[in-house]
Amino acid sequence: RSGLEGLQVRCFKPGDRLAGRKKKIQDVFVDAKIPRSQRQTWPLVAKGAEIVAVPGIVTAPGYENAVRATREDEAAPPPMKSLEQGDR
Repeated sequence: RSGLEGLQVRCFKPGDRLAGRKKKIQDVFVDAKIPRSQRQTWPLVAKGAEIVAVPGIVTAPGYENAVRATREDEAAPPPMKSLEQGDR
């Protein structure tokens, strides 16, 4: 759910990067130890061409309060962390 207009959910594409950062989504998956078999189907939240969140893993700076991955019939997932300055 989000109060921000224009968000879409889509799958990973090679070369995707987290909005406002140089870090590739591929590297986010590796750091989070997401198996290769799950990466192509892991949902990403995009606004236009920018990836603003990898649910359950990380949210791009400035979008922390705009993106919340919840389902009404489940407990909310743990909060997503923002990348530190060193991860640019």
